[in-house]
Amino acid sequence: MPTPKRPRGKAAPEAELAAQVDDHDPIVPLTEKQLVVVNLAVEGKQSVLLSGGAGTGKSAIVREIRRRLDPSTLILCAPTGVAAINIGGGTVHQTFGLGVQTERTILLHGRRKAAATAVAPTTPDDKGPHPATAATEEQLIPDAARAKLQRDIAGIINKDAAARLRQAQTVIVDEVSMLQPMTIHAMDVVARAARGRMTEAFGGLQMIFVGDFLQLPPVRDKTAVPIPATTRLPDGSLSPVPHDFPPPLPVKLPESVIKASDDGTASTPSDEGAQAGRSPAPQVPTMPDPAVPTLQPKVKLSYKSAKYVFQTRPWLELNPRVIELREIFRQKEPKLLSLLNDARVGVSSEKQFAPLLKHQHPKDAFVVRIRSTNEEVDYTNSLHYDRLGHDGPEHSYAAFTKGWGKCGGQLCPTLLHLKIGTAVMLLKNIDVGGNLANGSTGVVVDFAPADMDSVAGSYAIRDAAIPIVDFGPRVGRRAIGRAAWQMTCFGKITGSFVQVPLRHAWAITAHKSQGMTLQYVDVDLSRCFEYGQAYVALSRAKQYENLKVTGFSAKKIRACPVAKEFTLGLADAEAATAHRTSTAKESPPPPPPSTTV
Repeated sequence: MPTPKRPRGKAAPEAELAAQVDDHDPIVPLTEKQLVVVNLAVEGKQSVLLSGGAGTGKSAIVREIRRRLDPSTLILCAPTGVAAINIGGGTVHQTFGLGVQTERTILLHGRRKAAATAVAPTTPDDKGPHPATAATEEQLIPDAARAKLQRDIAGIINKDAAARLRQAQTVIVDEVSMLQPMTIHAMDVVARAARGRMTEAFGGLQMIFVGDFLQLPPVRDKTAVPIPATTRLPDGSLSPVPHDFPPPLPVKLPESVIKASDDGTASTPSDEGAQAGRSPAPQVPTMPDPAVPTLQPKVKLSYKSAKYVFQTRPWLELNPRVIELREIFRQKEPKLLSLLNDARVGVSSEKQFAPLLKHQHPKDAFVVRIRSTNEEVDYTNSLHYDRLGHDGPEHSYAAFTKGWGKCGGQLCPTLLHLKIGTAVMLLKNIDVGGNLANGSTGVVVDFAPADMDSVAGSYAIRDAAIPIVDFGPRVGRRAIGRAAWQMTCFGKITGSFVQVPLRHAWAITAHKSQGMTLQYVDVDLSRCFEYGQAYVALSRAKQYENLKVTGFSAKKIRACPVAKEFTLGLADAEAATAHRTSTAKESPPPPPPSTTV
């Protein structure tokens, strides 16, 4: 099958700038297993879970898929703004038109949705379908009722998002381990309704999920609707949806979260429409939904809540093919690989970490301290910055944003202060071949007059001075002008953030370090509070001798038992899904699904 090529032509200034950004991403040769994932994406027939530990080349695969597929049919997204920008996409909520109110409103259709969209699951050996088990233990609702449900949901979701999903063929979701179970439920419902294919998981889209469930888990959200953990039964069917799902909403949510029209059809909340760039929906009197119990602050549920997306019904209905990458490219030393492989599954010992506790970095080395909390990082950076004194000039750089929201401050400081002697980290790929990439560290040694605009395209901003950063003997001194980050959808820029791509780098959090490769690393584990946090911090180091650890305790090296069980079973799942693929190729194609209105 020929590889789709991107349309060429004269680009707009913003598109030209985006193209310059793309050229900075490294093109690396892929292994045979990595190419399997790329080919599956190009074929577009199977959904995929691409998993693997830190440094196994998942990002390289995403970049290659992005190069090969037609941008008019490809959506790239991630749970957080930072992760989305790293792959050149948008956030999941932006892509699917979701908001706090929208997600919860959609979930109020839980029982009806489950009955309307129940699909026929297959047996583990794929010998044939079993009768579908609806959430209410009733038969599938008639086509007319399913069509009404589709219209109901279509009245809730963002129209621009629905149009994007109808046009798309493939959706890549990066950092899937951080995706909330509630959110994947809403994504599934929206995709089905937008595409008019209510009986197919995600409306028939090819979903490519990328991530490692043993790294950072979903951010804890006390307002999230608890999603029942779904399992596949021995006969191949899925466990039924509990009778008390969806549960009553938290009492602290505003009344505007749920509004119903006279016929009981939920309408789009007014502030959600404003966020999506549309005119606010007219205010509708709040009416109680008879299917929803009275709001209570605390309710004891009959079911066990899902912690990860792989425990949800949409995931099991999709049943993606599993590809697990095991070859690590970032580190090569056997003793470091052994330590990281153990830490990934929550295993550690004092004997293993004893040498790391004694390591001392060279006096002239630029050491990045990785800490667990923002409080530690802010204190360390402020302390070192204040020590620079007031002898030299200080320059400040304010960010320029357009259609960006609050994501920019997560990626790069919205107001950056620099003096000579400031330790900085580069936050964007500038010249990968010249060792100047995201995570490169150095020291500000001078400021040059800004004789020309520091950013091309439509973001020509003239600063008083441009910082000169010494990145060490391999790179030397480089002037770092402003750069632009974009959120895109179908090749169209939906948000822009322009700033000098530097951050104070005496210390960073483990969360901010995810995806980086660092030369000299000092990791303090004493305040680790999350599953996978220690592993993420430790795996930033490229060499064993350049990694120093403090605050070690075996209790801090933790892996979530649920994620661990799932990940350790990926080898069997990979074999099973590969067998399913080969069997499907030998079998005649199934009859086309029934058409829905």
